[in-house]
Amino acid sequence: MKTSEIHWEITNQCNLKCYYCRSNSGKPADDELSKNESLEAIKKFKNAGIKRICFTGGEPFSRADFKELIKFTVNVGIEVSIITNGTLINSDELDLIQSLNIKLNLSLDSITPLINNKLRGKNVHSLVLKVLEESKKRKLNLQLYATISKKNLNQLDSLVIFAKEFGSRIHFKEISTGGRLKNNNKLLLSPSEREKLKNFEKEGLIVVDEKCWADGESIFMSSNGNLYICNEIFVRQPNLKIGNVKSFDFNKKIASKKKLNCNCCYEAIIGEKAITLFNTEKECEFINNLNAPINTLKDLYRELDECYEDIKDYCFLCKEKDCMGYIWLLKSEARRLYNANIPLVKINNGPTFIHSFPIKEDGGPDVSIKSPTCGQVDCSGRICLIRNKRPLVCHMYPVGLETLKDRTVVWAIHLDCLFIKKLDEQKTLNEFEEKFLFILNRISKTLLDEIVSTYKNVDAISIFLDDRNNFKVLKGGV
Repeated sequence: MKTSEIHWEITNQCNLKCYYCRSNSGKPADDELSKNESLEAIKKFKNAGIKRICFTGGEPFSRADFKELIKFTVNVGIEVSIITNGTLINSDELDLIQSLNIKLNLSLDSITPLINNKLRGKNVHSLVLKVLEESKKRKLNLQLYATISKKNLNQLDSLVIFAKEFGSRIHFKEISTGGRLKNNNKLLLSPSEREKLKNFEKEGLIVVDEKCWADGESIFMSSNGNLYICNEIFVRQPNLKIGNVKSFDFNKKIASKKKLNCNCCYEAIIGEKAITLFNTEKECEFINNLNAPINTLKDLYRELDECYEDIKDYCFLCKEKDCMGYIWLLKSEARRLYNANIPLVKINNGPTFIHSFPIKEDGGPDVSIKSPTCGQVDCSGRICLIRNKRPLVCHMYPVGLETLKDRTVVWAIHLDCLFIKKLDEQKTLNEFEEKFLFILNRISKTLLDEIVSTYKNVDAISIFLDDRNNFKVLKGGV
């Protein structure tokens, strides 16, 4: 599904230190996008057809250039909403919000100052109340956000009534562990208390949503530009990013596996009074799916091909010969290609290759040639004639197995590949390496053993021991 909305953690900086903050906000992250990088990101969003950006934090207004960024966003034609603690908003900010028709989402956990301030900080309640009163006068598009814990569970109806006084709905979210609340269960709801939260609104039209919505329509972006299919993935496993805004192509299709027919670890109840998000006992099936072991070649092919969506554009220009010859096969691949009448050759009763060797006078293959061109490649256009049947070694390149001088087998990146050189120039090679390592680390032991043992049989008859490729070790000690 095409992305239409970005939830952007514009900074991790925050002037408050809320007791339960999952992102542990306070100081800005070391690698946050600069002003110019943020402006470029907004331009990229516009060109990709993004309709809405919801700015979150940290506290968005603690960032010095934030007002300039939201002005720019609205001026290029993207709708803006802001989730804020409200304590840094004065008349100037409200004037800007009103003039730009921005939706304002204010955090308030209790109608009782003592409870609210204990959870969120000294004098926070009075500061937010002033913003609410001014917002009502200006008739701003307003919504309240409340994090529900043992401290304020008995104020659900009061908070709904309070929000209504300001022409606002309210968004309830059950407190959960993580961040500052890690290993601290004092504020967590018991199962019976969760049922109270779940069932407090029974009148009117009620919609219950417990399905995973990670379909790519909405994407979360962290303050350093990393992109996630869901905010929950960023919180739980930040290594599972889908890319970084500096290099991500929003026009390409996000892999279909990102949309799962499964339940979420949260359940949402959408009613006339409020939107309520509460925890379930389920694990995040989406994360479990992404972390699932790769057991079959078919699954491994698919994962690898997602890393190389743009490589064909560079292959047409490539003069490198090493990726075109000595195409070795796993046993299942050899059987499949043999049945498809692809010429094969088995050397020394050991590994099988796609036949790409010249024939000697005695009728046998001449395996002494350094770079035999694969017989299934149309060299005039670098086009593979068996693209839908190509084996693992072709799916992997320019990443592959290599042998070091001490005979250690490693996963390595071939640095002479034009695709890799381009990634290095764009400063996105590290991102590519992370993505590839994530795949390699999920290959099941059975499948990995088959791949490595086949490679070692090939390596045993290789002529390249003293003529090594130019590579960088990606993962050692295979």
